[in-house]
Amino acid sequence: MYGEAARAASAAAARIRDDPASAADAAWAAADALRVAAAVLGNPVLAKAADEYERAAHTPFGRIPTLSPEGLRLRSAVRLLALSGVMGRDTTLTGVVLVGALTSLVTAVADLRRAQQHAAQAAAARQAANRLLTQVTVSPTPPAHPQPVRLPQDPPGQSESTAREPRHGW
Repeated sequence: MYGEAARAASAAAARIRDDPASAADAAWAAADALRVAAAVLGNPVLAKAADEYERAAHTPFGRIPTLSPEGLRLRSAVRLLALSGVMGRDTTLTGVVLVGALTSLVTAVADLRRAQQHAAQAAAARQAANRLLTQVTVSPTPPAHPQPVRLPQDPPGQSESTAREPRHGW
């Protein structure tokens, strides 16, 4: 699951670099990918990077981007990752590969937003990418009892046992 999520993130980054005009969906899906990876890996630094990246994911005027194959693949891989939770006791290598692919994706979005002259979004993505590059470590022992993936749209008081799905176009 980690490998598929990493491959999907790499494909989304390639799409953003190769075809910026149709990259909005992949950039939007990256927000949920970061949030889910942070929850599954139990990594507060990755969670902070997800918070920072959130602004970069937004499209102008609140428009929902047209779905793309890369965005759909990333959403599907991350959904499976969220549903599976922590897959085993040793997620260090697979977690590092996933974080590396997400870093590449966030950097591609930062470059895209800079080229689009969206300075605030570019800065948010660059800050998240820098955090990922300099501060993320993956614990060799994942959380014993991983918490459900919590996303900002969850209503207050929602039951912890309720399945949560990321908000970006699922």
